[in-house]
Amino acid sequence: MKHFFMCLFFMGWYAFAFAQQKQIQGNIKNRAGTAIAYASVMVKNERNHIVSFKASDEKGDFALLLPDTLILYPIRLEIRHLGYKTIKLSITDLKKNYPIVMEEQAIDLSQVEVKSRPRIDRRGDTLSYEVSTFSKNEDRSIGDVLKRMPGIEVNDKGEIKYNGKSISNFYIDDDDLLNDRYAIGSKTIRHDMVKRVEILQNHQPIKVLRQRVLSDAVALNLVIKEKAKLKLTGQAKIGLGAPHQYDSELNTVLFNKKYKMLNVLKANNIGEDLLADFTAFNQSSFLAAMDNGHPQALLSASTVAVPELPKNQYYFNRSGSLNANNLVNLKNGIQLKSNINVLSDRNVLEYNSFNDLYLEDDTVHYSEEQKVFKSLFLTDISLSAEANKELYYFRNRLRVAYTGQPIRAELGSNEFELDQQLNDHISDFSNHLEYVPMLKNKNIIRAEWYTSYYRNFQKLTIWPGINDQVLNRDSAYARAEQMVQTPSWFNKMSLAYGLVNGLIKQQYQIGLLNEIQQLKSALRLEQLDGHTNPFEGSDDNNLRWTRSRLYTNAIYEYKMEKLEASFSIPMTWQIIRYQDHNFQVDNHKRQFFVNPSLRLKVMTTVEDFISLNYSYNNKVGDINNVYRGAILLNYRSLQSNDALLQEQNNHQAGLSYNFQHAITMLFLHGGLSWSKATANAILSSRVTNNITQTVLVPLSNNVSTFSVYGGASKYIFVFGATAAIKASWDNARYNQLLNGHLFPYANSTFSLSPSIEARLWSAISLSYNATGTWMKSKAVAKEGTPSLPEQQITLYDQSVQFNFAPYKSLFMTVTGRQQFRQQKRQHLSYFFVDANVRYRIDKWHSDIEMNLINLADVKDYETYSISGNRFYYSHYSLRGRMAVLKYTFSF
Repeated sequence: MKHFFMCLFFMGWYAFAFAQQKQIQGNIKNRAGTAIAYASVMVKNERNHIVSFKASDEKGDFALLLPDTLILYPIRLEIRHLGYKTIKLSITDLKKNYPIVMEEQAIDLSQVEVKSRPRIDRRGDTLSYEVSTFSKNEDRSIGDVLKRMPGIEVNDKGEIKYNGKSISNFYIDDDDLLNDRYAIGSKTIRHDMVKRVEILQNHQPIKVLRQRVLSDAVALNLVIKEKAKLKLTGQAKIGLGAPHQYDSELNTVLFNKKYKMLNVLKANNIGEDLLADFTAFNQSSFLAAMDNGHPQALLSASTVAVPELPKNQYYFNRSGSLNANNLVNLKNGIQLKSNINVLSDRNVLEYNSFNDLYLEDDTVHYSEEQKVFKSLFLTDISLSAEANKELYYFRNRLRVAYTGQPIRAELGSNEFELDQQLNDHISDFSNHLEYVPMLKNKNIIRAEWYTSYYRNFQKLTIWPGINDQVLNRDSAYARAEQMVQTPSWFNKMSLAYGLVNGLIKQQYQIGLLNEIQQLKSALRLEQLDGHTNPFEGSDDNNLRWTRSRLYTNAIYEYKMEKLEASFSIPMTWQIIRYQDHNFQVDNHKRQFFVNPSLRLKVMTTVEDFISLNYSYNNKVGDINNVYRGAILLNYRSLQSNDALLQEQNNHQAGLSYNFQHAITMLFLHGGLSWSKATANAILSSRVTNNITQTVLVPLSNNVSTFSVYGGASKYIFVFGATAAIKASWDNARYNQLLNGHLFPYANSTFSLSPSIEARLWSAISLSYNATGTWMKSKAVAKEGTPSLPEQQITLYDQSVQFNFAPYKSLFMTVTGRQQFRQQKRQHLSYFFVDANVRYRIDKWHSDIEMNLINLADVKDYETYSISGNRFYYSHYSLRGRMAVLKYTFSF
């Protein structure tokens, strides 16, 4: 409590130190007395930095808000307008009304080159990018234009960030049509349909909470042109190519005030991963608060990661998907929405790999050669009803999902061959209800109820029998079958009351959580004579898990002038019980946690701020940490636990700086973060050349991380270019317990990523992206610690793209990508070349294009990586050269 009152004293002192804002106002006319509209009005400090700006209205009036403490420093008013001389005027009295008379100035038109200057406007917390000033003739979707806008970043997965921060919502004319799966929108919505892209800072999606609850979220809103709202539009695409390639798509788009739709039907075998269209980038705050979600799937048929390449280089697929998103706004303010996702995908991954595990006096070597066949069927249906009004908010969302994925793998490992079959079936049902009304006294109530049922059934079959010395008393056998199923029921209810009218806004919440799970597993070995026995090294799992949690949370928020502060004190009392009569396990655990968090934000100027945050969390393991019976996770990993429930406390702290200057289109961000987690258990592994046996054992374990990061994005007006650079340095310290020896490890990674997109001449533009990564992993030398080799890897990945438009309707693109990887004296280098030629026939509303992929016909790809005392090498088969001719009709 002492620290809490000190925090309140600090916030009160800070508010006193900053006086109230004052308004500087005036009127702009010419010598004839005519009002001058849309003049650029700026207030600059002694360093020539803009501290406030606005455009005059149609009557020539302007008004800017300034803190009256600013008068302590030299400031001036600067007014600009095309065709008039610039006005520069010292400000001595913030209360004065400034009448401005501008003098006309002739312009020598012979010296003027007409250009479409990229435009960004700022109003309050909203930053608006004029799409037409950033787009190019060769652009298709709004995603192509977003990548060119300074301050906005779109990564390979389609996730959008603004000045280093992921967006929380993707709106289309203020409606959240796509929920959190917005990648399909940025790829499908044509850029010529969009008038502006708005970045909404400090965004609060629930209207009744705006100006009442602090938020540091960033959202993106697409403002659709009026003429694009009038009718249904879309595209039909068909493509054929060699060897035996096809690519087709049909989409329909309608965005008006009453009805919105974005429906996309796709099918291809050119390596496009359609599952990426269903990616959810951010969970809602309510769901993210659930630190225990669905149990993680345990079984797998593959042990190697995918290559660091564009997926169309190695993804041998036959895929089809339906992505249907429809929204209706009723007259009474109710919004009805459906999101239906269906995917069918068959793909093949072929590779061979080895990895070396360095121990004190030995090196364990694994090698494998595998061909994996996957067949995925996914359906995900979400139905919601919502009313988002000034006086109340209501939403109910129902979700039903099913995933089925049979996997077959042919594998050779350490000189023996085997086949695998993994069947994976997931059923998921959930309902989320929210209600937030405003009371007569202007305070708010927030009620939420979330319930879900989740079931994951997995069955792994391996033949012929493997590792008989461990699994079958050194006797050969026919096959092994491992079954695991984890049905789970989850229920969470909460009620909060908010006092939102005082100087310090307060919220008090109480909630109840119930969790019931079961983990059932059986490992069966089929003998050569046909009969089946259970694995004698362990009984089956039949574990039941319940968790009941009663929690409260007090949140205090303060905002005055340049300071924002938020302080929360969650308190949790929970009871966990887990039991398995097969192992005489019946454990109860009662715990009480206090997990405080603090966030401070100081505005250094109108557009810049410094943010500081700290949190302390207690985390408890889940059902996957406490099962006693052995489970064969894959063909070479056998895992069990000693029924110890893992507990972890974690300190996290961060300091960041955010700079944005809309007029000069300069965006900067940077900061540092630190975390330290202490757990009461560690995973111990017993490794041999054929199998790894792991168990969670009671031993204190610390993991600490420290990161420094930064980024900059700038539009360079002279060259018509958008340039950006990102850098980060990460250091992690952790422990590994292998074959009875504890290995403290330190991993460090430095990454540098520059990029630029520029128009070289009127018909030629260039885009360059690169990433350099330097990784080092070494054992921390301590007395009694075995000496292990230090591992270092250097990776350069760069791509350059040339766009050539010799005629208005003809576009040609050539892309080159180089990868270089070095470890000790070994190095690998690859170069890929793609080309695209597109001809637009405006009269027919059509495009004809030829895609040429991997012109160098690279069919083999090697890579290696390091992690702790492991070295990984992998070799992949690539698709090779491809050519696809595509016709697109827009309607």
